[in-house]
Amino acid sequence: MGSTTSYNRFWIAGTDTDVGKTLVSALMVHGLQASYWKPIQSGILDGTDTDFVKNLTGLKKDHFIPEVYKFKQPLSPHLAARLDGGEVHTDSIYAPDAALIKNGTLVMEGAGGLLVPLNDDTLMIDLMKQIEAPVILVCRSSLGTINHSLLSIRVLKEYGFNILGFVMNGPENVENEKAVIKYGQIEHLGSIPQLKSLTREVLTDVWNNLRIKDKISDIP
Repeated sequence: MGSTTSYNRFWIAGTDTDVGKTLVSALMVHGLQASYWKPIQSGILDGTDTDFVKNLTGLKKDHFIPEVYKFKQPLSPHLAARLDGGEVHTDSIYAPDAALIKNGTLVMEGAGGLLVPLNDDTLMIDLMKQIEAPVILVCRSSLGTINHSLLSIRVLKEYGFNILGFVMNGPENVENEKAVIKYGQIEHLGSIPQLKSLTREVLTDVWNNLRIKDKISDIP
């Protein structure tokens, strides 16, 4: 990775772990034929999120930027790194060179929630700020999401991020969607229903029903 030149890049953030960040990332990578990058990956013994997105989208290897850090255990990066005998150094993580980016768009996925520690001094959101980009927040649809979503939105606003909106993932819950829109004062970019299967055809159908592509087309 070297110096950067201009390209569009987006952070896919989540209110928690396992809320659907990787699925939303796959949707964007597939829909935009973009590049994908997850700088920090914990839990490689069960496969990586890069592998998941690559296998699901069927895109060539050159659409995928290698992780900077990979750890064995599916734990918070600060602990996963410690158990592997290492440490995350955020000064070694910087945006990829534009020559590596496909179709002028990079989809970046964070690790866990916004306030997950990366080391003794740095949180996930600090790395996101270091590589600043518009944020799409992924929220689960189930009970508890209003609190988690509003807390995440507040932190993102305090850090000064451009929040494009949120995507809700899981069984339909219109009341939770309305609450996050009202109290979070951000745009709802669509919801992903509980999916019985994951294929490229399903990705295309879901992508076409989201409003992400319309929102990002408005970015200068």
